[in-house]
Amino acid sequence: HVAGTVGEYASIVGGGDLAVQGYGIVVGLGSNGSSEVPPHLRKYFNEYLKKRRLGSERWSTGPLTPRRFLDDKGTAVVLLGGRIPAGAPRGTRFDVLVTALPQTQTRSLEGGILMPVEMHLSVGGMALPGGPSKVLAEAQGPIFVNPYVDASTAEGLSKLRRGRIPGGGRVTWPQPIRVQLHRPDYGLSKRIERQILSLIHI
Repeated sequence: HVAGTVGEYASIVGGGDLAVQGYGIVVGLGSNGSSEVPPHLRKYFNEYLKKRRLGSERWSTGPLTPRRFLDDKGTAVVLLGGRIPAGAPRGTRFDVLVTALPQTQTRSLEGGILMPVEMHLSVGGMALPGGPSKVLAEAQGPIFVNPYVDASTAEGLSKLRRGRIPGGGRVTWPQPIRVQLHRPDYGLSKRIERQILSLIHI
């Protein structure tokens, strides 16, 4: 079934989806957010918000300090997750899952909007504030929460704390795919290269 194709002469090395994670701030939650922020995240987001000119007299945001912003019940700190498709070029969009932190009292993410945030390679299934891995993507946008959730049950209330941003992630570091010949052949490698490039530019 691979006769006459690139697969007859070469195999893909590596590849596969990449799991990315990060922490972000959701705004626009009315009174459904939470002022609870774990200490290590509060320090990280203080710097994050300062870079966005909060608490700056120069930009007329002096009264709105990072601390006051994070303590507002209309905001919530959340965990983000997503998967970058194999071979995704810069600008590729992907869905982002948004989850309220378990140690907070956030009631619902419905109507919330995620502020722009960086996403990193997931290390051992855990996200670390600001890294330490390379920034692979960024995420932002309005959160979609299942509108058919039964809020009268514990399971329904739990689901209100989770949402999705369709196409909310954007790849900022392209993910190359390597093709390795079964047997070294310079002429064949150049022909395969030309064929792949011709398909990319169709």
